[in-house]
Amino acid sequence: VAAKNMLGKFATFNTVPFFWTMVFGKTLRYAGHCKEFDEVIVEGDLKKFSFVAYYVHKGQIAAVATMGKDPVAVGVCEAMSLGLMPSVAELKLGAANSQTILNRLVEHNKKKPVSKVAPKQ
Repeated sequence: VAAKNMLGKFATFNTVPFFWTMVFGKTLRYAGHCKEFDEVIVEGDLKKFSFVAYYVHKGQIAAVATMGKDPVAVGVCEAMSLGLMPSVAELKLGAANSQTILNRLVEHNKKKPVSKVAPKQ
């Protein structure tokens, strides 16, 4: 995609931004993009370095940071791209959490048709 854009053959890049880093031996993962936020909803325990932090901007979850919850960050990327993220209200009311996100992905993938590839002859 980058090479096409540099050559003037414009192509869109529609993936959810993701990065990870090690901080004092702990892995911090970040999914989404958020230049500013109105609030942070924390699920888990910051002191134990086991949490999911939802960054909220204008009533929407714009990004998520995780520590000690590795599958969640990857799941959030997929859920954001598919529109399967819970609402801010669901998180605040306790009606949804990180496990909800992973469960929604499992259910979504059950509904996807399996494409069959013809064997090579």
